Amino acid sequence: MGVAVPIPSLAIRPHKGLGVCWLFPIKDNHVKYPDDVIKLVEECKSKYPHTGWIDVSEFLERRGSEPWVIVDVRAEDEMAVSTIPGAITLDELNTTLDLYRETSILIYCTAGCRSGEAVKSLMAKEFRAHNLWGGVIAWALHGKPFLTPEGEETLRIHVYDEKWDVIPPPYETVW
Repeated sequence: MGVAVPIPSLAIRPHKGLGVCWLFPIKDNHVKYPDDVIKLVEECKSKYPHTGWIDVSEFLERRGSEPWVIVDVRAEDEMAVSTIPGAITLDELNTTLDLYRETSILIYCTAGCRSGEAVKSLMAKEFRAHNLWGGVIAWALHGKPFLTPEGEETLRIHVYDEKWDVIPPPYETVW
């Protein structure tokens, strides 16, 4: 059985020419995470239990009331396929880290393992870093957009490898 997570009512939106995202709203605008997704993410969470985990809906709610920077810690070839809109790289963050002392930092990867390491490091330096529960997998399951490096919306998502290929159509996963 999956876990229902609250999302904003606009989280499920139509994709260009593809109809509505495969997710279905259930009572009180929740999205049900498939069991295989929960298992993968909980595996990451067990490795990094104290890394400021935050889910997509909480991030979206808090983003409206406080400053955030979004950081993608995936490899260059993964980011070359798509990123969460507005994301910067970990190298870009590290180059300008002092600018974000009073900013909440959302770190993501495919599901939360690699981002857990980055969050752990930032928290040790007393930054307000948060690990996105489910990473790009959860972002997709919430029907949120991805952008190519050219700024075009896309349904292609690079997941780490075949093990993490749990995002259903209309998304196209590559690894």
